Amino acid sequence: MIKVKAIVEVKPTEDVEKVKKALLNLMIPEKIEIENKGETQFIVAEGSGIESLLKLHEALKRRRILTAARNVMKQSVIGTNMIIYLNKQAAYMGYASFCQREGESPLGPITIEVICDSDNEINELIDILTS
Repeated sequence: MIKVKAIVEVKPTEDVEKVKKALLNLMIPEKIEIENKGETQFIVAEGSGIESLLKLHEALKRRRILTAARNVMKQSVIGTNMIIYLNKQAAYMGYASFCQREGESPLGPITIEVICDSDNEINELIDILTS
C-alpha cells in the first residue's frame, strides 16, 4: 500500500488557489484540506497508490530529468519512506523541480512524503516514476 501526503505552506503574500493549483499540477489527491496552525496556513493533500503521483511522473518526463530524479529520490529514502521537496513556483507552471527543504525556494517547497509497506515497494515506485 502506497500512501502519499503533500504539505505546502501558504505564505501571507500568496493566493491560496494558486498554491493549490501548484500542488494539483504534481499530484492527484483523494482529499485536500486547508489547515491553520496559528498564523500559518497549510494545504494538506492525501492520496494513495501510484495513481496519485502520475502528474509528477508526467512532469518529470516532460522535463527529461528522469535520471536526475531517480538519484534525488533514491537519496530521499529512509527505510520504507521517501520525502521529496519540489519548487512551488515551478509546480505552478506545471514543472517538477527538486529543491532543498529550506532556503532554495523563497516561498517554501511542496513537501511530498510517500509511505510504503516495504523496501521493495518504495524501490518499485521510484522505478515507475523515473522510467
